[in-house]
Amino acid sequence: MQRMHNAPYIINSRGCTIVFYEKGGESVTGRIVKEPNLPQGKVGVAVSAIPIAGITCIVPPPISVLPPSMQCHADLQLCHLGDRFMLAAPEVYTFYKDTLSPFGFEILCGETPVGSTYPKDVAYNIARVGNAAFLHPDYADPVALRFFRAEEIEIIPVRQGYTKCAVLPVDAQALITADPGIARAAQSAGVEVLKIQEGGVELAGFPYGFLGGAAGKIAADTVYVTGRLLHHPSRKEIYAFLQKRGIKIRERSIPIPIDIGSVLPLLTE
Repeated sequence: MQRMHNAPYIINSRGCTIVFYEKGGESVTGRIVKEPNLPQGKVGVAVSAIPIAGITCIVPPPISVLPPSMQCHADLQLCHLGDRFMLAAPEVYTFYKDTLSPFGFEILCGETPVGSTYPKDVAYNIARVGNAAFLHPDYADPVALRFFRAEEIEIIPVRQGYTKCAVLPVDAQALITADPGIARAAQSAGVEVLKIQEGGVELAGFPYGFLGGAAGKIAADTVYVTGRLLHHPSRKEIYAFLQKRGIKIRERSIPIPIDIGSVLPLLTE
């Protein structure tokens, strides 16, 4: 195994190369993103299935039971519970323990293996927004439920199992989603919601992907999207909603966003 400075190692796992896309080959330090999905500064380290310029990206290991386009989706195997606590599926627990512990994270091992089809693949697909956790209570991993109750994080039950995929957190009081049930639940909890149309995001093997799975915050004032929103049916509303809340948007230069399983920010510079 090849070491990169004091950072975790590069490995090959079941034919998929797990790498760190480093900026300038430098070792990485920073402050833990304590509020999941909502960094308070510029992100230096994130979990992402694709490289993002200027950010060290940890590529999720593949879970072979999932469809090919979803095997390396971070939001199906890892959940940032809050502060330094991360929850990993048992299949990938050792990888994340070895990889994230050096950054100061405490990795908890989930009780639910990732299944090949819905709803057996959504145990870790939980959307943390502010002090709330949007999840399907019948499918969420029990470790997550116990953590949220112990830490007095509000559990908001919804029927959508792919809650993290379906939610783009904007700030502690705002989110974007195409799911009507999540939109109603969030509004009832006092969260401002932009309800968008479905579509405009690619996911191979499926009619479309989710915007939350094709994006993530990479700074307190910046959302990263994995492709251009030019053809998204709600692009004007998305731009206006983000602008109203002082959020810039950085779009990857490909024609359409791809659902990669979210960009999960870990450390800020």
